[in-house]
Order: sequence, then C-alpha cells, then structure tokens
Amino acid sequence: MASQTKLLIAGGAGLLGCSVISLMAFFVRRWWGFSLPAPFNLSIIAWGTFLFFVALALIEIPLMIYGLRQIAAGKSARTDTILWAMQGLYVFFPAFYALPNLLLTNLDLAWLGLIIATISPLRLISSLIFLLGAVQGTTGDS
Repeated sequence: MASQTKLLIAGGAGLLGCSVISLMAFFVRRWWGFSLPAPFNLSIIAWGTFLFFVALALIEIPLMIYGLRQIAAGKSARTDTILWAMQGLYVFFPAFYALPNLLLTNLDLAWLGLIIATISPLRLISSLIFLLGAVQGTTGDS
C-alpha cells in the first residue's frame, strides 16, 4: 500500500509541477507578450507545432507505461525510488511540450500550449491504471 500511495504522490507532484510551469509561461506571455516578438507568427506554424507535440505526447504514453512496468518488475533495492522519480517526470513532461506554443506563438494562439499541458492528467490516470497492478506485485520494502 505504501508503494501505491507514493506512486500517487509522485504523479500528483508531477501534475502540480506541470500546472505551475504551464500557467506561469501562459501568464508571462499574456503580461509581457506585447513587448516580446513571436517567432511562430503564422498560425500554420503554431498549429503545426501544436499537432507535432500533441502527437509526440500521446505516442509516448504506451512506451512510457511499458518502461515503467519494466522498472516496477525489477528486483533491485532502488527500484521503488527510480519508479517514483520516473512517474513524476512522466506526468510532468507535457509542460515542456507545451512551452513552444505558450512562449513562441501569437497571443491569440498561446492557449494551444495549455491544451498540450492537459495531457498531464491523462498520463497520471493511465499510469495509475496500468501501474497499480505492477506495484502491488512488489513489496515496496526492499
């Protein structure tokens, strides 16, 4: 049970970090956006980066779930610590995918980055669904 709780805490920390980074970048762009030039000025470029990073974030989900399950199946003494760190980073990482759309696009299209950041709760839910069985199989006290 301790492993499940720590897995949820690590995922929650990643979700909180993703929310903070994404909202900070969004408000920085909103407040100082009129003085900052937008390199992705054309909407086709903004939509292209949006679609690329959404596809990347969604394709990465089954690969990371497989990797996290392999880590959970490990028998070393540090398996739990590595699993919790990777769980937090896995849930946190959509913030990095959102940053190009949040910081480099026009003010009218900066919200596309927030949509990318909303993949983070999906990652948390998917990891809890597919990892709880793997974590229950380990003792968590090794």
